[in-house]
Amino acid sequence: MSEAKKGMLTFGIAAVLIGIVGGVFSYLAIEERNAFRTHGVSVYASVIGTGKEYDEGWSYWLEFVYSDGAGQKHEGWEDVNKNVYLAATPGSSFSIFYLPQDPGQFMSLANVESRLFEALLIGGAVFVIIGIGLVVVATYL
Repeated sequence: MSEAKKGMLTFGIAAVLIGIVGGVFSYLAIEERNAFRTHGVSVYASVIGTGKEYDEGWSYWLEFVYSDGAGQKHEGWEDVNKNVYLAATPGSSFSIFYLPQDPGQFMSLANVESRLFEALLIGGAVFVIIGIGLVVVATYL
């Protein structure tokens, strides 16, 4: 087998593995998000603090508190984009979902509505298809 075919075979196998791992991760994230969509309870969380940090680029987050159906308070934090960070002030509120069977588990409305993981799942499938194609070409042609 030529060096070019060996390289193609190696790259194809790597693409398949990356696609599978990415696909599994995306599927699990979609399942978690769907649990909040179907079983989550929507409440307003109150911002109690904000933060930002520079590490190869700025990251921003909100710290907040919310109450579950039993009146128990829970604190949490979530990464947000710069615009949300700049608009947030202590006492401002935003929508989150929590799971009734585990009220400490929450997800913001923005993440519940996100379609990012569907796109990553499709990307993983594309990697697998390309990888299989490269393996077939390197092996049989």
